Amino acid sequence: MIVDFLRHSSTDGSGHLSPDGLLLAEETGRRLGGYQMVFSSPLPRAVETAKAMSGMIPEVLFELGNVDLLDSLLGMHSIPSMESLSLVCRSSGELARLSETLEKTITRIVGNPENRQKALIVSHQGIIQLCVVSVMREKSLSGIPYHAGFCRGFRLHYSSGLFSSLKRI
Repeated sequence: MIVDFLRHSSTDGSGHLSPDGLLLAEETGRRLGGYQMVFSSPLPRAVETAKAMSGMIPEVLFELGNVDLLDSLLGMHSIPSMESLSLVCRSSGELARLSETLEKTITRIVGNPENRQKALIVSHQGIIQLCVVSVMREKSLSGIPYHAGFCRGFRLHYSSGLFSSLKRI
């Protein structure tokens, strides 16, 4: 199974997608799409992105984390790469606990794919990176930049209960 973790598209300043953001999400969906499972953060920009990319109303995931809390936790560190985020997660008790919760949540939602081939998870900068670090705990993240632009993120393969094959998209 393929799981795409993507950042929401660009907004109009009110928390909703801008017209350009909607077009970007639709184009990204055409390029990457074919999703059978779609999940998003509850914030409107993420829900609107997931729907525009997939044509489906996403299942809202409240468990993915508080964006403001994560920003404040990450704001204490310089995070230039996914590898440095992984190291910070191992050394920070609160981030380590959040990472473990994310790993369990993501494994639960994709762990029983029922012959589904592709899942989409749309959230926010920081949350998607932490999700990837959480599920790729034992894998090398060397050389993978931290920042993800709008409708950008990471593609992982999930098989036999494990995530592997990280690719930046």
